[in-house]
Amino acid sequence: MSAGTTVIHFVGICLFLIKPQGAANAVHVVMPKIEAPSSYQTVASQIRSSLHMGGDARTALNVPSASLGNTGPSVEPHVAIIAFKKGSVLAANGWTPADLATANPGENLQYIQLAGEHIRIDTMPGLNPPIAQQFSQLSTDLPLPRIAGCSPTLKPAYQPPAYSGAAGVIEILSGTLHGCNAEVKDQSGVKVVENRVDTEWTVRHNGAIVIRTTDGSKSLVLDPSAGQITVANVPMPWVSSFAQPLVNTEPHYVAYYNMTTSSAPAQCAALGGPLRTVPACYVPPPFIIVRGDDHSHNHDATNRVALVGKVATAADSGGMGTMTNNSECSNSQWP
Repeated sequence: MSAGTTVIHFVGICLFLIKPQGAANAVHVVMPKIEAPSSYQTVASQIRSSLHMGGDARTALNVPSASLGNTGPSVEPHVAIIAFKKGSVLAANGWTPADLATANPGENLQYIQLAGEHIRIDTMPGLNPPIAQQFSQLSTDLPLPRIAGCSPTLKPAYQPPAYSGAAGVIEILSGTLHGCNAEVKDQSGVKVVENRVDTEWTVRHNGAIVIRTTDGSKSLVLDPSAGQITVANVPMPWVSSFAQPLVNTEPHYVAYYNMTTSSAPAQCAALGGPLRTVPACYVPPPFIIVRGDDHSHNHDATNRVALVGKVATAADSGGMGTMTNNSECSNSQWP
C-alpha cells in the first residue's frame, strides 16, 4: 500500500453542519433516522403479499394516503451505510461487513450499517489541510441546497453533542469538501436521476483509511486503492434495484424539515438557497451512483453548472448535464 488521494462520496439525506456548537473547527455530517411508521410497514406488507399472490401491481402500487391511517404519507425509510469494495477491508473491530446487492451488476460491494454511531475517518495529521481553513470558501466550494423556509431552528435531537435523532454522524476535521452533480443510470443506460447534489470529501492518506467511532468501540481499516468509499443515507430498495416506494410517500427533502421545529414539514418549500455552481461528480462506474459523461474531475470555473435547473451546454459546462437546487435526495448544509 502506498500514499495517495481518495474521494469519500456522500449520497442522500446528509445534513452538513458547519462549525456546530462545541466543535468550531469541524464539520459534522448528520444522517437522520428515517424509519417507517407501523402503518407504512403494514401497508407495504399487504402490497408485497398481494403481488406475491398474483394481485394487480397497478392497484398495489397506488395505495391512497388514507391507507396510512392518521400518520398520513411519510418519507420513505432510509438506511445509513458506509459502502466499499469487497476485499478492501484490512481489519475490522465491532462491525461485520456484509455484501451489498446493488442495481448495477458486478459492483462487488460490502457495507456496514450505522446505528447512531459518531464516526471519525482518520486523515493523517500533516497530510490534509484543516477543514477550518475552508470555512470562508464553503459557501462557494461546497455549496449544497439549503432548507428554504418554515423554520430556522434544528430540533435538539439533531444538535450536538448527542445527536440522538441521527442514524449516524461523521466528523470532518481535515481534507476538502465540495458539492457535485450526480447522475444515476440503470443497467440499460437510461438516466434515473440527473438532478441530485452529492458531496465529495477529498483526502490524502498514507496507504489506509481508518474509520472509527469517537468512543473507540468500533473500527474499520480500508485499503483505499481498492475503490471509492461511499457514505449514504438512502432507501435500500433503491440501492438494490432502483425500486420506487411501495406506498405514497413525501418527497425526500421533507426529511430535512422534519429535523427542524416546523409544525408542518410537508408543507415547506423544496430545498433552495443562493445561486451557486457545482462541478460534475467524479464517480468511477460502476457504483451506487454512476456519473455518465465527464470523469475529468476538473473543478475549475469552466466546468461548473449553475443551480438554476437549466440544461448545461458543452460551452458552459463541459457537457455535465442538468442541475437543479431542489433535487429530492440531495445533501444539504446548515446554516
